[in-house]
Amino acid sequence: MALTKVSFGAAGIPGYEIGDKSLPAVILIQEWWGVTEIIKYQAEQLSKQGFRCLIPDLYKGKIGVDAEEASHLMNNLDFKNAVDELKQAVDYLQATGSPKVGATGFCMGGALA
Repeated sequence: MALTKVSFGAAGIPGYEIGDKSLPAVILIQEWWGVTEIIKYQAEQLSKQGFRCLIPDLYKGKIGVDAEEASHLMNNLDFKNAVDELKQAVDYLQATGSPKVGATGFCMGGALA
């Protein structure tokens, strides 16, 4: 199974999803670089372990190409809004079939999880 682009919530928050909708879900939250290939790989690995995975794109497609830009993206992130978007991710996963939802993240994503 491959990652699929999705949008969820009232504002159509972008993200990536993988795994059967009936499985328990994990929200995988990006590090300060954004939704990189490494984050996508981690979602694929969780999927192979029997989880549905959703990666909300909190930067809406932007990627930090160096530490300065990644720092700028993270420092400009509205963390209160990001938490609201993660709550909408939970609602989306539950409404579309996942019986349980957890969250994990890396770096900045770990703080939000």
